[in-house]
Amino acid sequence: MFPSYDFHKLKGYYIYELFRGDCFICTFTHRLNRNFQDPTAPSNDKIINYKTWRHHYEPDGDVPDTGVSKLAKINRGDINAVKLGSWITIKVKSSYNLSIRSLDERYISEKAMMGRARGFYPLQQASADGGYKIPNSYLINDGFGSTVGEKIYQTLPESPYIQEEFSNRIVYSDVNIQDSFKNGYRVYRATNTETYIKQYGKIVKLVPWYGHLICVFEHAVAILPINERVESGEGIGGPIFINTKKVLPDTPSMISDKFGS
Repeated sequence: MFPSYDFHKLKGYYIYELFRGDCFICTFTHRLNRNFQDPTAPSNDKIINYKTWRHHYEPDGDVPDTGVSKLAKINRGDINAVKLGSWITIKVKSSYNLSIRSLDERYISEKAMMGRARGFYPLQQASADGGYKIPNSYLINDGFGSTVGEKIYQTLPESPYIQEEFSNRIVYSDVNIQDSFKNGYRVYRATNTETYIKQYGKIVKLVPWYGHLICVFEHAVAILPINERVESGEGIGGPIFINTKKVLPDTPSMISDKFGS
């Protein structure tokens, strides 16, 4: 911050009128242009044929009797090895401190090829060499800003307490469809939950068993049918079942209320 102030000398002491600054005065260096990067040799600096562009760039068309374009004969590596680069340094007033940037290491393959992450001047030198043809870094810490973010107020329900401990809640994923583009086993919705009472203590373990879940409480063991079907009748082909909409039942079927873990 650069606060403005005004002071007056009165009877041997100073009176300061300080004001909070609303911006940063930054010295910002920006690279205006850079050369292309050859995919086969991105950091190449050696020019083999200095006249490759002059000899082969003619707008007449193809080379007679060959059908090869003259542009195809240009050595692309020599063109991309030309050192190009210009920088400009200016004073900037900004709500963010542009002088405090950091290296941008998100481009891993680019860092492996060029030997350095995206940086900026003066942290890295202003060089037109092949190893500095990568773009500048513009990662800025939002914490070094003169303004703050928006405040979000969450309204609380009118209840005596809010549940914060979910030791007896079971969360399940969507049903996975074979050969589907989306993996249903990785999709968890806010409504795909079932919470049981703590009459028998907390749930300490869940064990799958032939399409069911063996639920071990602290003081009991129960079984939870998955996608439970209710028998509604019997026909010629056998019993008729109706599928319920709930994946897990509301009340577990107790196996034992004396043994737990």
